[in-house]
Amino acid sequence: MTWQELKTYLNENNKKNLRYVEYDEFYDVWLMLDDTKLSTEIIKQTGTGPRYEDQADFEDNYKELCNQVITPPLLDTDQKWRVRADSRPIRPNGLPYETVFAMASDSETEIGGGKEIFWDFSNDADLVDAPTGYKRKRIILQYLDPVYLKDGTIYYFDALKGSYADLYIVCPAGNYYYNNNYQVKLAQQDIKVKHFLIKHFFAGTNNLGDELNSEAAAEEAVPPNYQVWIEITVPAADNASYGWGELEFYRERSVILQ
Repeated sequence: MTWQELKTYLNENNKKNLRYVEYDEFYDVWLMLDDTKLSTEIIKQTGTGPRYEDQADFEDNYKELCNQVITPPLLDTDQKWRVRADSRPIRPNGLPYETVFAMASDSETEIGGGKEIFWDFSNDADLVDAPTGYKRKRIILQYLDPVYLKDGTIYYFDALKGSYADLYIVCPAGNYYYNNNYQVKLAQQDIKVKHFLIKHFFAGTNNLGDELNSEAAAEEAVPPNYQVWIEITVPAADNASYGWGELEFYRERSVILQ
C-alpha cells in the first residue's frame, strides 16, 4: 500500500509499533496487525512532489519513534523470540520474578523469618472470634516485597467434619484501598479487600497435602503494606487438630543481599 494508506492504521499510541529497514534508495516500512503485514516502500529523493513529501513526513514525524523495543521484551539474551507458557510477571527491568514456595512470611529483617503458616487447636494461640458452634485461628502474614499469589497447599491432621479454611488480602487500618466503585478509600479499620480462598472444607488427615492450583498468578501483587490473613475455622469440640499451609507466589527476591 502507499504511505498515506498505511498511515490510516496508525495513531499516536501505536507509532512505536511501526518498523522499518533503511536501504540506500528507499525505506521498507511496515506494521503488523495480528498476523497481517501492512507494508510500503518510501523512495528516497530530493525535490518536491508526493514522493518527497512522503519521505519528509516519515523522517520528520515517524522515523524516530519506529523500531522501539517492545516492553516487556520479547527477545531473550540470545536475541531469540521469547515464548512464555507461565503466568510469572516480568519486572520493569525485563527480568522475571522468582518462584517461591513458603510456609512462613517475612520478618522486618529476614525473608521467611516471619509468622509461620501453622495452626494447632490444642492451644489458644491465634484464636479470634468465630461463628456460634465454632472456634477460629487467624494467621497474619506480611511480606517485605510485593508478592503475586498463585497456588497453595494445606496439610491437616485429625480435623473434624465441618472444618474449613479462608484466605484474605487485607488492607490494614491507616492504609488506602479501592472500593468496588474504584474509589480510593482510607481504611479506618482492617479491611478485607480480596477473598482469595473461600470456605475450603476439609476433614480427617491429609499428610500428603491438598493442593489448590490456580493455573495462573493473581493479576495484582499484594503490596508490602498489606497483609495476608489465613483463617482456619473448626467445630467448637475440636481440641486436637493441627496443620500447616504452604503458599506459592512470585516475588522479586527470596533472600536479602547487601
